[in-house]
Amino acid sequence: MINNNRGQIFAVALVIITLFMCGVVWVLYGVEQKNAESSLVSPRGVFEMRDGLEIFEMRERALIGDAIKGVGGEFGSDEFVLEFRNKFLDGVIADDKMSEFIFGDLVFNGRDFEDDARREGRVFLDRNLYSDVVFVDGKLVFGRNEMGKKILLRASDNSKINFPIWFEYDFAREYVVSEKGDVE
Repeated sequence: MINNNRGQIFAVALVIITLFMCGVVWVLYGVEQKNAESSLVSPRGVFEMRDGLEIFEMRERALIGDAIKGVGGEFGSDEFVLEFRNKFLDGVIADDKMSEFIFGDLVFNGRDFEDDARREGRVFLDRNLYSDVVFVDGKLVFGRNEMGKKILLRASDNSKINFPIWFEYDFAREYVVSEKGDVE
């Protein structure tokens, strides 16, 4: 009977080679991870835009209430509606923060409209942004037409691999205003 230990030697050699190759892969993975850094886009810009919209709408509601209370005449008459609309639009233009929110990063009908809207000012608000005031069932129905914002979100570290993202959203709002100045 012949004892041959060659099979045992090859098995031990295969285990050693396998462990060596696993170690090489692990080291290369670690080296490549250091070289392939990336930077993610923060959603901070989206949250700031949402917060800005909420603040703008609070100011808008307050301005509607103030404009209703400041108008004389019969509620719902043509003169009342015209005077209310003029007071409201003048108030929006006079409030720098509201104007900046409206005109900043503005996209209207699918195109960048910021410069044109700033140049037109109140005319833009009158013709494009705020719809007509309508008297329905003893209440004024007043709204903002669809308006869009578009911003570029970038990663905080431009030296690393990053993917900038264009963020665009559209929003509109309708208000129902009672004679007392309550805004719904």
